Amino acid sequence: LKDRAVVSRLVAEENRDRGALYGEIVRANQLGNTAAAKVSAIFARTFRDKAESGWWVQDDGGSWRKK
Repeated sequence: LKDRAVVSRLVAEENRDRGALYGEIVRANQLGNTAAAKVSAIFARTFRDKAESGWWVQDDGGSWRKK
């Protein structure tokens, strides 16, 4: 249970950092307020494409599958 709390905290921190990164990309490129979702989708697709066979990946709908 203790390990689960640590992992949950780390995932939340990673997601927060990733959101900040995407926000900076949007601001630096003057893409407008609605572009954050598009930037996020581009990164997600890139991460999925680079994932190795056998890794679990999350699709655009939020479902997990083994690559």
